Amino acid sequence: MRVPPRSDRLKPSRRNLWIGAALFAATLLAYLPALRAGFVWDDDGFVTKPELRSLAGLARIWTDLASTEQWYPLLHSFFWLQHRLWGDAPLPYHFVNILLHALAACLLGRVLLRLAIPGAWLAAGIYALHPVYAESVAWVTEQKNTLSLVFYLAAALVYLEMDRGRAEAVPQPRSKPSIAADAPRQPYPQKSSAAASSCQPYVWYRSGSYWLATMFFLCSILAKSVTATLPAALLVVAWWQRGRLTRADWFPMIPWLGLGAVIGLVTAWVEYHYMGAHGSAFGLSLVERGLLAGRILWFYPTKLLWPDLIFIYEHWKIDATVWWQWLYPIAALGLVAWLWKLRTRTRGPLAACLYYAGSLVPTLGFFNVYAFKFSYVADHWQYLPSIGLVVLAAAGIATWGARFPAALRTGSAVLLVLLAALTWHQALGYRDMETFYRTILAKNNDCSLAHNNLGLLLREDGRLDEAAGHFREMLRLDPQDADAIGKLAVTYSRLNRPAEAVQQYEAAQRLKPGEAGLENDLGAALVTAGRRDEAVAHFERALQLQPDFADASYNYGSLLISVGRPAEAVERFRSSLRLQPDNAKAEHNLGAAYLTLGRLDDAVARFTAALRLRPDYFEAHYNLASTLGNQGKLDEAIQHLQEAVRLQPRHAGARLALAGLLAKAGRNGEAVIQRDAAAALSRR
Repeated sequence: MRVPPRSDRLKPSRRNLWIGAALFAATLLAYLPALRAGFVWDDDGFVTKPELRSLAGLARIWTDLASTEQWYPLLHSFFWLQHRLWGDAPLPYHFVNILLHALAACLLGRVLLRLAIPGAWLAAGIYALHPVYAESVAWVTEQKNTLSLVFYLAAALVYLEMDRGRAEAVPQPRSKPSIAADAPRQPYPQKSSAAASSCQPYVWYRSGSYWLATMFFLCSILAKSVTATLPAALLVVAWWQRGRLTRADWFPMIPWLGLGAVIGLVTAWVEYHYMGAHGSAFGLSLVERGLLAGRILWFYPTKLLWPDLIFIYEHWKIDATVWWQWLYPIAALGLVAWLWKLRTRTRGPLAACLYYAGSLVPTLGFFNVYAFKFSYVADHWQYLPSIGLVVLAAAGIATWGARFPAALRTGSAVLLVLLAALTWHQALGYRDMETFYRTILAKNNDCSLAHNNLGLLLREDGRLDEAAGHFREMLRLDPQDADAIGKLAVTYSRLNRPAEAVQQYEAAQRLKPGEAGLENDLGAALVTAGRRDEAVAHFERALQLQPDFADASYNYGSLLISVGRPAEAVERFRSSLRLQPDNAKAEHNLGAAYLTLGRLDDAVARFTAALRLRPDYFEAHYNLASTLGNQGKLDEAIQHLQEAVRLQPRHAGARLALAGLLAKAGRNGEAVIQRDAAAALSRR
């Protein structure tokens, strides 16, 4: 057989170009709702932080392991570049992510065509449009998945082309019929022995293609380290093609395996030391980790077949004493044994399953991942591994449907349209933060993280009753959650329900004794509840535990003024201002303490300082005017009272005080106007 020139082999057909263009268009259409989505959970950790937006920040991304959410320097450099281009606008980030996913799907199609796998473009279409991948595409944080996969597939494509050249340069051993039956149709055209003997020995490390593939692989693992499984995947492909592995298969992979191991260890170290992937939440025994791995292996295929998807799934309880949990790993081992026996007829299913399981190893539970605190499974973790299952399914459909081409085309089109519709619906859940968390809770009401974050969001929006409901749900799930108790207490304080707030703070204090923050918050709640004498002890305790606690010093000083101890309050406010010199309220209250002590000049200085920090501070204008009036500085006092009235025109007391000063200054007409206005406000 004549071997076509390499330039002819690399040139894609017009049909493939049209299919690729159609795949891009279909992906964009399916993900249109994502273009209207905002930023959601954890996106603020990946969209470049203010301190990293300079050139020095770009250098820190590469050199400081703690500077970013995860040490994926190429990914964060890409985010850095995007922030330079379009800042904090979410739409361009989503658009780039969709394009990367579409490009990855097209590259997958090209890789499968290179391997002569049936149903190559069907597999690429399923991968582009299946809703299980919406989490990776509609969530800006997971640009690490889409970017790393583009480089992963580019590396695979270049390497496979190089490997094809090696196969053409070296005579291939005659395979047994049972193995050859599974081989791709003429992926490596055979040369005659005479032609082969005239070829120079193939040396992989002298190939420019090998080093280009290595560069792509390095980019991939620097965007997300789970792609370090690529060399193992290529070895699986080589075994599937030829039925055995030789030195020529292993040796080119050794540098890649080394690179992947180094980056993987760095990622694991960062997860442990900076992300917090340790502690009781990760205290599974080796046996329990095996049970977990078996269950995870069966979980993801069910989501491919029946995509009932949740951003945060139920957190499983792994228990070796529960008999049915052993069925998962036993069934997985049984399947592998059956596929191994089947390899003499066809190696494809075993190769696909090995690819799937091997690519899933980093998130099977044998290594600690911070997100295991919330769930052991996540849709974005199967973004790479599920390629093996998708390809196996598409190849099976294409092979079995080859006898009925019209039915195959129609069925494939219906399948892809259905998947695109499901993806459209799935992408709607990323519209905004509130929609995002409510979508999670609609299917997993026991998700404490979603209750917590939605509660904080609602509290910030002033919807306090709804927020309190979500914090109570957190306590239903874990009555010993001190953080949830504290958040509920704060919400009760803002709802002006001081007795319930005190009750919650006391409960949190029992769970976390000796915390200065809780002592301070409890003291503030007791003040609001009118239990001032009890509050004193808690503020003092907070300052004993943390002498440089500015808020506790401020709160204690405010309490001391209210109980008639202004001299002690002065020291508390001074201490607070040493720690927080830009605290306008502390400046004002220090002025109030001086005013009570009769130190008018000091009071004027502090009120003036408060206004420098906050020019629209009504109370500071009002009290400064009163102090200046007592000093006989009527013009200045009138100016500050006029500003106070401008800030709060419906404050009858300010207008009445202004009328008094105007009368003293002989401005009787203006005084009458202010007095009448004050009287009118008092009657309302």
